Amino acid sequence: MVERLHAILTATLLPEPVPAAPQRLLPFPRVHVSEVTGLLDHLLTLPDGKGHVFELAEDLGVDYDRMSAVVRAAEQLGWVTTPGEVVQLTAAGRDVMAMDDAERKDATRARLLKQPLFGRLVAMLKESEGVVEDEEVLADLTIYFPFIPVESLFRTVVEWGRYAELLDHDPDAGRLGLLGWEGGTTAEARAE
Repeated sequence: MVERLHAILTATLLPEPVPAAPQRLLPFPRVHVSEVTGLLDHLLTLPDGKGHVFELAEDLGVDYDRMSAVVRAAEQLGWVTTPGEVVQLTAAGRDVMAMDDAERKDATRARLLKQPLFGRLVAMLKESEGVVEDEEVLADLTIYFPFIPVESLFRTVVEWGRYAELLDHDPDAGRLGLLGWEGGTTAEARAE
């Protein structure tokens, strides 16, 4: 009787945690590393590290659509938040800009590994012993993002992956590789 009462109370008061919903696979905005770091650097010069997206576009000499893509990339990496049309630098964004280049690459690698698209690609690479044919990656991207030019998205992924020393690409062989892959040891372990 006591055990039954205990089970009822704990089930009511302490229900089992609901498993988190899987993260939606988001395309990473097709922007360059230098554009995102340029945005972060500019935000550091503004009062409270924030500015209106239209003003940022004007300050940096880019059109609104391009600035929106740059902001989305920085937001996916957790370096800015966007309450409304305002772009606000986060503590993580300030921290990454205070780092030297090697530390910045490590921090970027850690952030990319948490981004759903990069996480998916790293999982694909691990399943394939650290190397995947470009065509396989492009086919996978086409399935998930049929209305996005996947070649451009692929180039963006390669650029960011190379910068963060997470991925390597051999265009002659048409292969994408996971840096540091040694049958279970990856750059992911270095980022932690």
